[in-house]
Amino acid sequence: MKRIFSLALVLALLTSTLFADEVRVSFENDVFFKTDSWYTHGTLISYTFVVDPTEHWLIDDTVTYRKASFGQYMYTPADITVPELIEEDRPYAGLIYGELTEYMESENRMQSISILLGVVGPYSFADETQIFVHEKITDSSYPKGWDNQLDDEPVVNVGYADRHRLLDSKWWDWIGRYGISVGNLNTHASIGTTFKFGWNVPPNYDIVSLEPVPRDYEVQMNGYPVLGKAVLIGFVDLEGAAVAHNILLDGNTFSDSHSVDKEPLVGGLVAGITLGITDFEITYSMHWRTKEFEGQEHTPKYGGLSLSYRF
Repeated sequence: MKRIFSLALVLALLTSTLFADEVRVSFENDVFFKTDSWYTHGTLISYTFVVDPTEHWLIDDTVTYRKASFGQYMYTPADITVPELIEEDRPYAGLIYGELTEYMESENRMQSISILLGVVGPYSFADETQIFVHEKITDSSYPKGWDNQLDDEPVVNVGYADRHRLLDSKWWDWIGRYGISVGNLNTHASIGTTFKFGWNVPPNYDIVSLEPVPRDYEVQMNGYPVLGKAVLIGFVDLEGAAVAHNILLDGNTFSDSHSVDKEPLVGGLVAGITLGITDFEITYSMHWRTKEFEGQEHTPKYGGLSLSYRF
C-alpha cells in the first residue's frame, strides 16, 4: 500500500509541472554544517501559475496567481545510531504534504492564504528516504531509531501571511511581514523582515525557505526583472514566532507518542545569495535557529539550495 501511495505521489509531481509557469526544486539539509540531527532534511517541488484575476472568496482583494507545493521533511534526535527511544531528545518524525497558496498583490503589499494537507508518521516515507540516502548515496551512519517515530496522523493547516514593502530601489529591497498558521500540524504567529541587496534586485516579497514549521516564506514570481538580465543579490532575514502547537515536538494529537517540551518563543536568522540568468535562478542559503525544545544541546543550523526555471 505504501509503494502504491508513493508511486501515485511521484506521478502527481511529474504531471503537475507540465502546466507550470515557474518550476522550483529545493533542498535543505544539515550536511552543509556537517551535522545530522533534528531538522535533518527537506525536499520541496513547487510550481507557480498565473490565473485570470478573480476576487478572493475571503479577502477583499484579487487573486493573480497560485502556487502548488509538495514536500517531504524528516526530523531525528541528535544521535541516530541509538535504536532505543531517547526520551530527552526530539521525536523521530516525518512529514509529507501538498499545499495550495493563493496570492493577492497590490501596490507595495502582498497577501496570501494557503491550505496544507499531509500526513506525519510512517506514511510520510521519511524513514525509507533517510535510510536509502545514508546507505546508497552518502555512506553515512545508519539511522536506527525510526521504530520510535510518531504514529500516522493526517494533518491540516491553514496559513495567512501579509507582506509590506518598506523601502526599495534597483539596489536593495526591504520587506516586513507577519503571519499566522492554524492546524494540528502547527499553530503559531510570526513576525519578520527581509533585506535584499545587490545587482538588479527583483521586487518580489520573500526568499526561499522550505520547512512549513514555523516559518512563513512563500516564493512568488511577479515582479522579477525583465528576462535576459542577470541578477546577483544577497539577503538577510530575521523572524520570531510564538508557537502554541507543533506536532513534530508535541507528539501525536490522537494517540500516545514520544514528545518533548517545546520552547514557546523561537527565532531564526537566514543569510544567502541568489544568482539569476535569463530564465534560471539558483539560491544558496544558511539557516540558524534558537533552541526549539527544552534540553536541546545547541542551536540548530542547516543549509539550503534552490533551483528554478521560468517558462
